[in-house]
Amino acid sequence: MSVQHVRKWCREFSAGWKKVHDEERNGRPSVSEAVIEMVQREMLQSRRITVSELIARITGSSYGTVKRALTEKLGYHKSCARWVPQLLTSEHEKRLDCARQFLQKYQGDKEGMLDSIIMRDET
Repeated sequence: MSVQHVRKWCREFSAGWKKVHDEERNGRPSVSEAVIEMVQREMLQSRRITVSELIARITGSSYGTVKRALTEKLGYHKSCARWVPQLLTSEHEKRLDCARQFLQKYQGDKEGMLDSIIMRDET
């Protein structure tokens, strides 16, 4: 960051400025609710769909608009060629908690903890 920008920020914070994030700018295209709904509908049909395929199915939308609807508005990210939600479900959170408890017990008593695990099969 240049010295000029640092001085500008110091002046603005001294004057009472408290925001550190950029504000919305005029002219920046926004993602309409209609586009978000269309993207969501297409995503539910096929999670392996690409952004280019989504653009072909949703007429009048640019690459940036569709990508922003997927990532910022709907909270998806690409993982192993599939779009998956970024947030954990309650089931995922339970599994994560169990794994953390298991790891804590293992770190406390490695040999004794492994001996206490009971393995069984379906019979």
